[in-house]
Amino acid sequence: MRLLALPLRDAPTSPPPRRSVREMLARFFLSLSTPLSAGLQIGHRFGFDSGLMLDYACRNNAEGWGYIGRRVDRWFLNHFDWPALRERQHRLQETLRDLIRLHRPAENEVHIVDLGGAPARYLIELLGEIGHAGVSAAVLDPDPVSLGEGRRLAQTLGRDRIEFIRADPRVERISIPTLAARPLIVVASGWPDQVEADLEFRRLLGSAHDMLAAGGHLVLTVSCGDRRDAPWSGAPRDHDGSPRVTQNRDLSRIESWARAAGFDGVRSSLGPSGEHAVCVATRCRPQTPPDEPIPRGGTAAPCPCKASPRTCEADSTGIEPGPDH
Repeated sequence: MRLLALPLRDAPTSPPPRRSVREMLARFFLSLSTPLSAGLQIGHRFGFDSGLMLDYACRNNAEGWGYIGRRVDRWFLNHFDWPALRERQHRLQETLRDLIRLHRPAENEVHIVDLGGAPARYLIELLGEIGHAGVSAAVLDPDPVSLGEGRRLAQTLGRDRIEFIRADPRVERISIPTLAARPLIVVASGWPDQVEADLEFRRLLGSAHDMLAAGGHLVLTVSCGDRRDAPWSGAPRDHDGSPRVTQNRDLSRIESWARAAGFDGVRSSLGPSGEHAVCVATRCRPQTPPDEPIPRGGTAAPCPCKASPRTCEADSTGIEPGPDH
């Protein structure tokens, strides 16, 4: 129950939208159960879309007030989007392992940047599992509470090659001087499903492309299943008071947007449940001339793929597309 002692967020200022009878009944049941369940308390305090909530759901250890509280918490962790979230997290780690193995023989340093993923427990654990020599990471997130939890976890586990930076990749373009090194891997997982506007989603792809080193990869997770008709859909609410509804976009559209942003070798694979997909998009590596270092404060050079797709070696991730795509 340690997380229950964390400070409260500011109360949402936007008025709550109108609710259906089904949602009102669901919220009534959840309000009765909240004092008993650690997960429900975290969701109501910080938002069901917060990094702390997602981290708790991925740990999947039921906590609560006595036996009944733990039973309620187990029910909560087995419903909504949480099982699919844990499946997505597992596949995300597998993808990162493959990409790190692909780059480590040739690169002196593999730098990973997670956009909006604090506290990034999955990344902290992965660095410990693979042996973090030669691999470093940075986590960018606007939430100071999630960043603080990430720093605490990294310090507890002895991971000193991961830094936590307060920045919002959803509203600001991340400059290279903000980071310790130009990343070979950029991760955007979970929160892109909360992006409603297609233009904002495409801006994310362009920002990630400009941030990556040549030959680097964007790893993107997206939701494919539609749970708006589920009996309890809309009951948990996000940090701003709105119903927690994910944006489900067609994979072919996302892949076409990634190519328009300058990526090549775009590959997607659906998870076993069919509720999410992992997309890997590669920024091309020109054969000639070699990639030149970018001065501190400089901007990324235009990707050769945009001008001449035949001059790149981007389709070399070593990751085969899934059978469903």
